[in-house]
Amino acid sequence: MRVLQNNVGIGAQHIHGRVTTNMLIFTATNGGEYVIDPEVWAPYIEGRIHHHRITSSHHALMQPDSLRQLGPELAAELRGLHTDPTRED
Repeated sequence: MRVLQNNVGIGAQHIHGRVTTNMLIFTATNGGEYVIDPEVWAPYIEGRIHHHRITSSHHALMQPDSLRQLGPELAAELRGLHTDPTRED
């Protein structure tokens, strides 16, 4: 219980800063509805927020149907990191 109370206290005192990086986020749309707006990350990210919508529930994101959508987007992003000499991230 002391550890839990300590962790809660630490979390309450923490002040989030901005991170200088780009962010890749996948959102489960649950049949077309947003679960979370990726702009909630904007105060914390100093860089590009690249957002992909996946037609899936959050709990099914790692299932084959969802991965068929997610995989190619992730692969393309990773290829871009290694092939674009102008990127600084």
